[in-house]
Amino acid sequence: MRCFPTLIIAATLAKSVVSAPVHLCCCSTCHFDGTVTAKEADAVIATVNTFVPQATATLSSIFTKKPEFDAILLATALVKSEIKSLDTQTKVLDACLIDKTSPSYVAAVNALVTQISSSFASTMIAYSI
Repeated sequence: MRCFPTLIIAATLAKSVVSAPVHLCCCSTCHFDGTVTAKEADAVIATVNTFVPQATATLSSIFTKKPEFDAILLATALVKSEIKSLDTQTKVLDACLIDKTSPSYVAAVNALVTQISSSFASTMIAYSI
């Protein structure tokens, strides 16, 4: 039962990591006309930069803890469900960030998107998703 609190913490942290930038950038539906200003882009990228290490660390922890989750009835199924949900939400955020970012910031946004996508891909492979 040692890893169950880790599951709760990981899921909670991961959800906050995904939801905060969505609300900062796009209100989750990307109903924002035009592109953001340079000042807004700097603020969004700075915010997302703080979340990327947290998100990748959370996904790394979930990856590493798989054997512990497997030992707890239904834990792996719950983790898989959370990973799928978070991946979907993250893809919405990624698309919004890329769509609304001015061309001079696209490389920075793509680098952040790549970091998160790689972490999700590794974790999803580990859980056979």
